[in-house]
Amino acid sequence: MICGLVKDGHGDLWCSTMRGISRIDGHTKEVVNYYAGDDWQGNVYLEGRYTQATDGSIYFGSGKGIVCFHPDSIRKVRMERTPVITGMQVNGRLVNRQTLSGKHPVVSEDLVRATGVHLSYSDNSFAFWVSMMDYQNAESIFYEYRLEEFGDTWSRTLPGESRIQYHHLPPGDYTLLLRACENGFCSPVRAMKVHIAPPWYFSPFARILYTLFIIGACCLWYIAVQRKRREEVGEMKLRFFINIAHEIRSPLTLIVSPVEDLLKKASDAEMHKSLLLIRYNANRILELLNQLLDVRRIDKGQMRLHFAEIDIRHFVNELLDAFSGQARQQGITLQVEFADDLPLVWVDPDNFDKVLVNLLMNALKYTPQSGTVCVSVKTGSAPDAAGPLRDYLEIAVEDTGKGLNERELKKIFERFYQSESGRVSARQGFGIGLNLCQALVKLHYGVIFAENRKDVQGSRFVVRLPLGNKHLKKEEMADGKPEEHLSLHGRVEEPAYFPVQEKGKRNPTHYRVLVIDDDEALRNFLQESLSVHYRVDVAADGMEGWQKALATLPDVVVSDVMMPEMDGFQLLKELKKNPNTNHIPVVLLTSKTELAVVWKVWNKERTDI
Repeated sequence: MICGLVKDGHGDLWCSTMRGISRIDGHTKEVVNYYAGDDWQGNVYLEGRYTQATDGSIYFGSGKGIVCFHPDSIRKVRMERTPVITGMQVNGRLVNRQTLSGKHPVVSEDLVRATGVHLSYSDNSFAFWVSMMDYQNAESIFYEYRLEEFGDTWSRTLPGESRIQYHHLPPGDYTLLLRACENGFCSPVRAMKVHIAPPWYFSPFARILYTLFIIGACCLWYIAVQRKRREEVGEMKLRFFINIAHEIRSPLTLIVSPVEDLLKKASDAEMHKSLLLIRYNANRILELLNQLLDVRRIDKGQMRLHFAEIDIRHFVNELLDAFSGQARQQGITLQVEFADDLPLVWVDPDNFDKVLVNLLMNALKYTPQSGTVCVSVKTGSAPDAAGPLRDYLEIAVEDTGKGLNERELKKIFERFYQSESGRVSARQGFGIGLNLCQALVKLHYGVIFAENRKDVQGSRFVVRLPLGNKHLKKEEMADGKPEEHLSLHGRVEEPAYFPVQEKGKRNPTHYRVLVIDDDEALRNFLQESLSVHYRVDVAADGMEGWQKALATLPDVVVSDVMMPEMDGFQLLKELKKNPNTNHIPVVLLTSKTELAVVWKVWNKERTDI
C-alpha cells in the first residue's frame, strides 16, 4: 500500500509504504526498496503524511517519527562478497560432516566451504541457511535463488529472511545458484551442486536390467509369434496334404493293383523292369500318404496303440532281413549288435516298426557305397530321470554318411523341416518321416534324439523305450500274443536294375550325353531311355559330373538341380566359366516349378537350358 508519493529532481519517484520506502527509477522503472536498519525510522509509514521541501528534501511520517532525507544523499553500495551457506536441514535433521544419507555422507567438508551435497532419494526435501556475514544491514538483504536445470527464473526470500528450501525433488544432479540483493545491487552468484541418488530400481544397473528384460521379452514374443506362425503354416500344409491324400489314395490303389497283376504275367524282361519301376514309385507315393494320415491321426489324438510284449532281438532281425537286399544292391554293409540277456519289451508292433523302418531308410539313403549301417540294441538306466525311463531299452541306428549339421540337430524332428545344408539330395523328402518317428516314440513313452558319431564320420539316431509295463494303462495293453510276422510299414522295396542291354536296332550316332542325378532310379531310367539314340555317361553327383564333363566333353549335359557335393546351379556356373566346356548346352531337371527358380536358372548364364 502506497502511503505517500514524491518525485525528485531526477525524475525518480519515492514512495512510502507499509513496508519501508521504495524508489522507482524514472528511466529504467527499476524498484529499489529501503527497510529499517538503513537509518530509517521503522518500516510502517502513515498514509498522507509526506511533503517535499524547496531544497528537494523529502519528509515521510511514520509511527516512530519523521524520516527526512535528500535523494542525492542516498548512495548505492555495491556488494562484492558471495553468500555463504551456514546451515542445512534434511527432513527436519540438521546436517554436519557426520550426517549420512543413504549410507553416504551428505557433505565431505564443512558446509561453509562445501561445493556439493549428496542425498538419497528419500531425503529429497531440504533447506539451506545463507548469510553475507555482515550483520549491520541484515534486515534489508534478501536472497535470490534458482536451480539451473529448472530455468532462468529467480525466486526470492523476504528481506531479512535467509532460509531457502526445496521439497520432493526427483532424483538427478542439480546446480543451486544463489545471490544476495540490497538496494538494487546483487552479489556474485554462489553455486552449490546437489546430487539426489535414484532408488535401486531406477539406478543405471537396474535400467540396464530393464532394457535387457524388455529386449528378452520382445525376442520371446517374436519367437512365440514365429512359432505360432510356423505351426499355422504347418497345419495348413498338413490339412492341404491330407485333403489331397484322400483324393489320391483311391486312384493310386487302382494303379498299384493292376501293376501287380501285370508283373505276374509279364514275360519280357524290359516290360518287367518298367513295371517294377512303376510299382516302386507308386508305393513311395502311397507310403507318403499313409505317413501324412498317421501324423494327422496323432495330432487329433485318434492314434490308439496296443502294446504287446515282444522279443526285440527277433523283431529287429526280421526287419533287417527285409533291408538286406537293398543294402547289398547299394554296396552297404548292414550290421547288428545285441547285448546279452535282452529282456522282452512292450511296444505296439504295428506302429513301432514304422520308427525303425524310417530310421533305416534314412541311414541307407545317406550312406555312400562301401559304407556301413549298424543297428545296436542294449539296456541302460538313468537313476536321475523322471518318469518311466529310469530303466530303458536303447536302439541306435548308426551310419557312415556325412553326418548332421550341429546347428540343425534340434530342428531335425520338426514337421516339414528340411536341412539347408549337409544332407542335400533329390530324395530329400518332405520332412514328415522323422516327425512321425518322434510322435510314435512319444506315444510309446520313450524319447528319440540324433547326434553325430564321435568315432567316425556319420550320424546316430537313438530311441529309448521304458522297460516293463507299469507305465501303461490297462486299455493300452493288447489281449493275447502279437502276430509273428512283421508288417514293415513304410518299407518300399527298391526296384532291381540290370545293366543296359543292347537292343536289336540303334540309331548310328556318335553324340554323347552326360546324365547327372543322385537318384539312382531316375538316373538309370534316363540312361536306358537315352541310350537308344545316344552314347550315355552317368554321374551320381555334381562333382563327379563336372569331372566327367572335363574328361569326355559331352555334346549335351542333362543334370538334376538338387544334388550333394555340387548342385546343378554351381555345375552350370563351372561349365560356363571353363573355355573347354562353355559351349556345351545344359538341361537342368527340377521338380520345383516356381517362377523364382526358373528365373534363377535363366539368369545364371542365359544359355541353352
